[in-house]
Amino acid sequence: MLDLREKAALFELLERVRPEVIIHTAAAVNVDECETNRELAYQLNVSVPDSLSEYCGANRSLFVHLSTDAFFSEKNVLHDEESAVTPLNYYAETKLLAEDIIRKKCSNHLIIRTNFFGWNYQIKSSLAEWIYFLLRDGKTVPAVEDVWFTPILTNTLSSTLHEMIEHGLRGTYHVASDRSISKYEFAQQICAAFDFDYSLIIPTKVESLKLKAKRSSNMALSNRKLRRDLPGWQCHIEDEIFKFKELEINGYIRRLRTSLVDN
Repeated sequence: MLDLREKAALFELLERVRPEVIIHTAAAVNVDECETNRELAYQLNVSVPDSLSEYCGANRSLFVHLSTDAFFSEKNVLHDEESAVTPLNYYAETKLLAEDIIRKKCSNHLIIRTNFFGWNYQIKSSLAEWIYFLLRDGKTVPAVEDVWFTPILTNTLSSTLHEMIEHGLRGTYHVASDRSISKYEFAQQICAAFDFDYSLIIPTKVESLKLKAKRSSNMALSNRKLRRDLPGWQCHIEDEIFKFKELEINGYIRRLRTSLVDN
C-alpha cells in the first residue's frame, strides 16, 4: 500500500499511471486529533496535496481536491465562495493552507468545499450512520442543536464531481444541499425516514460536549455558484436523506462491507 506522504514513491507511481485527473479525498479529518497531533495533520492535509498539485501543475492533469466547510463562522447566512474565511482550529487551518498551495501550483484545479454523509466503506461511522445505528438499537442520540451545516450524500457528491469534470468546471465550488440544517434537525429527519423513536433524540448544546478544538456554529454553504454553472443541478436535504434510506433498504452497506473484506 502506498503511503501518500512518501513523495518519491508517489511520483514514481504517477509517472507510471500518467492520470489525466486526480481526485484527492484522503485527509486527517478528526478535528480534535488534528489539534493534538499537528505534525500528522500537516503531513496529510498540507504536504500531500502540495505534492499532488505540484505533479498536476507540471503535467497538466486536473487536480480535484476535497476541502471543507470548516472555514466559516458568520451566523445565519449561507456562505458563498467569496465569504471571509475564519478557521477556528488547526484542522481548518491546514485545509485552508492546502487550498492556497493548490491555487499557486496548479491552475487546472477544482477545489470542492463540502460536508458529506453516507454509508461508509470502512468499518467506522459517519455522522448519519452513528445516528442511524444508535436509533436502530434503541439508544439515545445527543444531537447538537446549535451547529448548522448543509450536508450532501456521498453518492450525490460523487456523481456531481463527475458532472463538474465533464462540464469543464474549474476553480473553487461549494457542493452542498439547498438549505441550512442543524445537526439536531438532521437527526430528526433520519429518525423520521426510518420510523425510529423520536424520544431518543436529545437536544444538546455543542459546549456540553467538551470538545478539544473550537468549532464553528455555522458551516452552512451556498450552492448558488454551482447551480449557475451546472444547469439543472439541485440538491435537497430531504431527498438526500431519502436516498440514504433507500441505499440501506437495497443492501448497499452490505455490498460495501463485503467488497472491503474481499479486497
